[in-house]
Parts: sequence; structure tokens; C-alpha cells
Amino acid sequence: MNITAQVLAGHLGDLELASISIANNVIVGLNFGFLYFIIFGTP
Repeated sequence: MNITAQVLAGHLGDLELASISIANNVIVGLNFGFLYFIIFGTP
């Protein structure tokens, strides 16, 4: 899904591609943090 969103944003323009890329990185980072918290219980 991330790749599909980046391909679509890349066709729209450079600014849209950059914003989608940053948003995807934030979402993925939050997911890894959430999984770490679930597995180990402490940040």
C-alpha cells in the first residue's frame, strides 16, 4: 500500500511525493514503536 501511494503521488508532483514519503516514514516509525511497546512493555 505504501508503494502504491508513493507511485500515485510521484505522478502528481514532487511536493506530493515528498509529503507522502514523510507521512509514510512517520506511520512506519509509530508502528515499530507500538510493536516494541507491545513486545517489551517499556519504551
